[in-house]
Amino acid sequence: MLSALAVGPALWAGPEHHPVRYVVDGDTLDVSQVGRVRLLGIDAPETGIGLDTPAAFAREARALLATLVGGRYVSLEADGDRYDKYGRRLAYVLRDDGLLVNAEMLRAGLARISARRQLRRLSELRAAERAAKVARRGMWGARPVLPLERPVGLRRRDVAQGRALLQHTGIAAALNDPGKPWQSGADESFNWKLRDECLSLEWFRHRIDAKHVIEHWRRHDNELRPYSSLGCLTPTEFKQQAPMVGACLTEGPTRAVLQ
Repeated sequence: MLSALAVGPALWAGPEHHPVRYVVDGDTLDVSQVGRVRLLGIDAPETGIGLDTPAAFAREARALLATLVGGRYVSLEADGDRYDKYGRRLAYVLRDDGLLVNAEMLRAGLARISARRQLRRLSELRAAERAAKVARRGMWGARPVLPLERPVGLRRRDVAQGRALLQHTGIAAALNDPGKPWQSGADESFNWKLRDECLSLEWFRHRIDAKHVIEHWRRHDNELRPYSSLGCLTPTEFKQQAPMVGACLTEGPTRAVLQ
């Protein structure tokens, strides 16, 4: 019994090869007999869920990963934590010919390094990302064709329809007085956090790079940052502990600011 327990984890991280069933997005795939696998050490643009607009290069990243592993056998190499918070396996994905898929996504410029601790293959990943930057591949140089988030002119119609609805229902709108931004404390607090914690610390090469980095910061602020107003809980923890109140929270305190 003891020997079986000791050998079990090594078998998953060992040389066995498993067929890839399908690709979820640019950094996640489904492997037969294993389940969902998240490529360790990298982060690809989000494809979007439901009606969400895919991030720039999200479709290209998914297509490349499908080309790299579609119909192939892969082996999984663990490094530290075995699972992420969504229950996906964290691993370096090596193709049956020895190709490190994690590094290949970086080398193509369709993913960026995401490592919160020292990884065994971090130097290899950094070299791949550096090569993409030098060659200006993918998100480091190309300008993608972005899908429109909404039809042109719809935002202006939304404003007009909103005003008409307020007038029809007799609802008074509480607006800030001109020149008095402190009347909107939540927005001002968010603005200085965004500036001091993100904009002032990053160097953006182009608009696509800025969009990707700011979106990563926004998700962290919405989901992982503890708030004193929520009892030092993250918005996700607060919604789990207080479902009735959490039903009023859509995606955290700053969801409506970045659209």
